[in-house]
Amino acid sequence: MAEGGQNYWPLTHGLQEGRFFHGYYDAYCFLPLYVFCGEQLLVGYLRPSNVDGAKHTWTILALLVKRLRQAWPAVRIILRADSGFCRHRVPRWCARHGVGYIVGLARNKRLQRMIEESFVSTQF
Repeated sequence: MAEGGQNYWPLTHGLQEGRFFHGYYDAYCFLPLYVFCGEQLLVGYLRPSNVDGAKHTWTILALLVKRLRQAWPAVRIILRADSGFCRHRVPRWCARHGVGYIVGLARNKRLQRMIEESFVSTQF
């Protein structure tokens, strides 16, 4: 299972090129993208923090899947990622290329209502 994630990287040494202020983290930082399989780091990609959190995800995923399938043609790949990666390109690409995915959804009123209706219908 490939697990995608991001974590901010605070700047502590001057004015590096590509550093930007990120409101969520309240700091000047980079926003690296990491892909793990268990505890093994597969990809580490340094990005500035002024980009969408999912930017470059499907491109990196495509390159990674291609390389993994070259080495292990029958490997089963599942992407697990949080709601920050739930953009139309990622699940659509996974479905077209035989990659399973578990992607979080950000809470919203419509989703909350659907969950509540489902929960109520399962009560006996």
